[in-house]
Amino acid sequence: MSSHVNYAIIGSGMMGREHIQNISLLGDTQVAALFEPDREQLSLSASLAPHATIYHDLSDLIKDS
Repeated sequence: MSSHVNYAIIGSGMMGREHIQNISLLGDTQVAALFEPDREQLSLSASLAPHATIYHDLSDLIKDS
């Protein structure tokens, strides 16, 4: 039995982008949410996870999960 797994990345600097790339290699997974306070870093990460919901407030991400 396979089940789809959604991931949220909190902090999407260099290591966060590495996590996004590695998650994309796994089967039946996706990065569903991204949070990063630095808008430039967030923009770079968002390009790697085009279907992710972008959060500018961590409490909103937690509330929605």
